[in-house]
Amino acid sequence: MIEIKSLSQTFNTSTVLKDISFTINHGEYVALLGPSGAGKSTLMNILGLLQNIQYGDYWLDGQHTNKLNNNQKANIRNKKIGFIFQQYHLLSELSVYENIKLPWQYTSEHDHTHLDELVTSLGIVHLLKKKPTQLSGGEQQRVAIARSLINNPTMILADEPTGALDEKNGINVMSLLKKHRANKTLLVVTHNQSIAEKCDRIIMLRDGSIV
Repeated sequence: MIEIKSLSQTFNTSTVLKDISFTINHGEYVALLGPSGAGKSTLMNILGLLQNIQYGDYWLDGQHTNKLNNNQKANIRNKKIGFIFQQYHLLSELSVYENIKLPWQYTSEHDHTHLDELVTSLGIVHLLKKKPTQLSGGEQQRVAIARSLINNPTMILADEPTGALDEKNGINVMSLLKKHRANKTLLVVTHNQSIAEKCDRIIMLRDGSIV
């Protein structure tokens, strides 16, 4: 599903990623592990089509993404990629229900049965009318997971999804992600060894290189 070949990326005069190549198959649960500053978030942004490639090639589901325009990338992101971030990125002025439905603004397919199943399985039905500021960190992360899954993406990119949570809530979030990974490729970006060990495979990144 994901193929990266000879990827390098620089920022100003610093090389962030150095000649990286790897493949992630459909349905794999992979951890991208490494210390802060290793280049993990930059790589995730490239995989999520949020950042252009400077050197190298990226294929997603057999499609060469290098020369896609912004509209084409946005369309793929909305249909195929679900993002989960450490800081949730929920809109404070919207209710939980409205936050979950946000991706529907960019598609004509609105599966309300899928939405009902998501909020039930994530245990957030009782929170739908509340605002994000009324929720705990763990509750906000569950809402963010629901939003990332609302369009039933084939790939989930989770960037330090437990970094802002205590250990108990962090374990719960990882359990929820595993529960909802059916027929999906899940890439978890983390510097937490115990989180990485719960994945099928670990890609170790250090100083911009795979080790």
